[in-house]
Amino acid sequence: MDYQTAVTTEFIPRATAALQGIAQGLIDAGLGANRVSVTMPDTTDLRLQLTATRGNKTITAYIELTDASHAIGDPGRGQAIFTIFVDSNGAELPISYVPGNTQRYTTEAGVDALLAKLAELELKMPEALVKIRASLGL
Repeated sequence: MDYQTAVTTEFIPRATAALQGIAQGLIDAGLGANRVSVTMPDTTDLRLQLTATRGNKTITAYIELTDASHAIGDPGRGQAIFTIFVDSNGAELPISYVPGNTQRYTTEAGVDALLAKLAELELKMPEALVKIRASLGL
């Protein structure tokens, strides 16, 4: 599978579903549906974002597939990494997911490695939900 196909058929749907699962978990815990949203505010770095608000608490969680080529100083290498970040009013809520090394997205093996990391990230969503619920007091 090539990178663009992986992004379109795997990353976007799976990352969206992961964040929508957290959103539904928050709604099930009592947060009003109008207080939580899942959007894609950054199509350059492919960032999908959940925003949830309860009282004076705001949670912003995102899953991002970042082209890391610029970060490692070699734009010809074509490497990317998945990140997840959860912010609660300016303080990070750490999740045990470890992004690991950037993966080459110009090879099938690299794309396969990225999809394996996506599967690892998906396994951390219940942990993220627990931490987000606690931060919101749900």
